[in-house]
Amino acid sequence: MSSQDPFAPTDDAERLNVAQGFANSVCRISGELTSALREPHSESFELAETGFTSWATGLGEDASDLVAPGAGEEVRWSAERGWEVSKR
Repeated sequence: MSSQDPFAPTDDAERLNVAQGFANSVCRISGELTSALREPHSESFELAETGFTSWATGLGEDASDLVAPGAGEEVRWSAERGWEVSKR
């Protein structure tokens, strides 16, 4: 019995095809992320106004292991400059 992965590419042409597909996916996702950062969804403004800590508190105890309110940096959205670290 072979321990080789049945889904692994079998030759150079197939490896190239997989690599090109991966590169195309990365480019697509990168473009979507860039677009989302340039023009955030309207609900992003609501979250920004509410504040992360207040939002995370509203998730309830079941989600306490998903969010660490003190772990990140506070950021704000500015239409002129985009996302920037808040000055405290």
